[in-house]
Amino acid sequence: MSSRGWSHAAAAAIIKWECSYHFHSISPPDPSPSLPFGHALPPPRPPVSGEREEGGEER
Repeated sequence: MSSRGWSHAAAAAIIKWECSYHFHSISPPDPSPSLPFGHALPPPRPPVSGEREEGGEER
């Protein structure tokens, strides 16, 4: 059980380090850091349930 707990702690530490490392590495010198990360990309259009249901029924 001790080894299991150690692996969990190690994994958490590694994930935390990777997240901070990637965040600092990919964050460009933007003049307005308050802007969200994916603000430039258009929001994903939610699929219309009506169209999806009709397509599924026809198929």
